[in-house]
Amino acid sequence: MFLKIKQTLMTTLILLLIGCASTSNLGYEVSSRSDEFEGYTITKMKNNNLVGSGGIDGNISLNASKFEKDGQALYSLIVVYRNTSSAWLFIESGESLILLIDGQKHTLISKTGSLENRDVANLGFAVMLMESAIYQDAEDVIREIGNATNVKVKVN
Repeated sequence: MFLKIKQTLMTTLILLLIGCASTSNLGYEVSSRSDEFEGYTITKMKNNNLVGSGGIDGNISLNASKFEKDGQALYSLIVVYRNTSSAWLFIESGESLILLIDGQKHTLISKTGSLENRDVANLGFAVMLMESAIYQDAEDVIREIGNATNVKVKVN
């Protein structure tokens, strides 16, 4: 029973990740998919664009995900950058996501940065550059974000 309560709490915290940000333009989505053959479920948040861009061209999203298999869960934060002005962000590997959660600094590590997650999409009228970096083992940070009143994000 405790495991079920913990799972429900963590799913709620993922949904509350945006709770500390502005409530205008709540265009984020949460989806879940399961694979019966491999026995896992993935719950993902996407398009959480409430982070802002900090004055750079493009759009940055901070999303959460949960990978669950055999009663174990792995929580990750994912930074997604999109831009139509032909300028890559080139998210670094290592300590490239820094969060100030209610004034307390948290530094997260990405194994590869955006090196393996860069793509170009032709929109017909423009080209969109997209890159993302994954920060694993973020359960405690997601919990703190869900309970925070102020979160600031820096991406290197």
